[in-house]
Amino acid sequence: MKRLMDISLAIMGFIVFLPLWIFVPLLIKWEDGGSIFFRQMRLGRFKRPFLMYKFRTMRDGSVTKIGSWLRRSGLDEIPQFINILKGEMSIVGPRALTMEDVVRLGWDHRYYIRRWHIKPGITGLGQLYAGRSAHHSWLFDKTYLKKSTLALDLQIVALSFLMNLLGKPPVRAWLYGHSRRRHWCRENWQPWETLFKARMNRSLPSEVADYSQQPWSLPLANSLAIFQLGESGGGTIVRQVQNSRIEGINSTYNRAMALFVDEEHRHAELLEHCVRSLGGQLIEHNWTAKLFVVGRRMMGLRLKVLVLLAAEVVGICYYKLLASRLPHGQLRTILEAIAQDEEAHLRFHSAFLRMCSHGVLRVLVFRAIWRLVTLGAAMVVSIDHRRALMALDIPLAVVWRRWMYLVRETEAQVINRQPDYQFLHRANLDYT
Repeated sequence: MKRLMDISLAIMGFIVFLPLWIFVPLLIKWEDGGSIFFRQMRLGRFKRPFLMYKFRTMRDGSVTKIGSWLRRSGLDEIPQFINILKGEMSIVGPRALTMEDVVRLGWDHRYYIRRWHIKPGITGLGQLYAGRSAHHSWLFDKTYLKKSTLALDLQIVALSFLMNLLGKPPVRAWLYGHSRRRHWCRENWQPWETLFKARMNRSLPSEVADYSQQPWSLPLANSLAIFQLGESGGGTIVRQVQNSRIEGINSTYNRAMALFVDEEHRHAELLEHCVRSLGGQLIEHNWTAKLFVVGRRMMGLRLKVLVLLAAEVVGICYYKLLASRLPHGQLRTILEAIAQDEEAHLRFHSAFLRMCSHGVLRVLVFRAIWRLVTLGAAMVVSIDHRRALMALDIPLAVVWRRWMYLVRETEAQVINRQPDYQFLHRANLDYT
């Protein structure tokens, strides 16, 4: 497969760069009248020597004017398409080195032998990120050997083509900046595991006072029963996290996610007490819950976490509005405690999505999907919970204002490098 791609891209390269096969040799000849090609023995697969071709860029030990332009753009590598068609090189692979280079770098030891298990390439990770150090070059080569895929090869080829068009300096500057952005997006999940562990042994109330005689008891019981059903799931996402290959996910995040799901199940038990104290009955299915389950089965992990984040915003908004209208007592205290837990869950899921939303394009995609999902969630709340809102005299306009504020501020935290979550404190003051 790789050989087929090499031949196909080499032929395409000959066609795309055909004008340069005429134009560049004329420029080289016009500048100093010397030879067009530079030929040098390099080491190929299994360290077999071969004669590599490049456009000549130096004269008497100095880089020529045409050579400087060719090097900046990487166009001096075009003649290596000949080596590819001869089977001596690939489009993508480690840099082709001389024996002197191998000795100078110290790569003649047995530890580096796997580097020679594939053909050298015109371009590769080491060539894209060139100029750092021998250690970094080895790390890039080792990474490519470990993660080599067709998709990665095509990304490297696309970036190399950009270097031909724009020059190496601006593209490398973008790559280095992208690497730094990826670094700041790495999250330490240990504090989350510690937090969820510290809260896992909290006791549940043995019983909740009877609220069944209140005029709002039945509508509120039906509403909380819907939330109770939603808090009961989550097992599939734990398995999906365990099998995920998303960068930044590790065993600590796996454990933190499992503890988060356990905490959601605790909420389901608390809500069950609340429903029974209100004289209501638990439900086994609901149209929105069915839709949610079907949708989640079709989603990837990132989208699932985004939907969970929207659910946390719903919980914070709705539980606090309900609690603000209830008399002081056990029921109000339970709903306020659940809302407080949901604030931590919001931070937890925001950290994951912030890690996955670096870069302009990913931010735009996140914003578009986030606004669509939260709009759908607002419609569901308006339909499923309208009777409870009416019974507690909570106008939909008030719900909408609180909801939009939380949605907007949560979005800002996900795309912010240094989130502060002060909006949650301001929202709590507003409720009180």
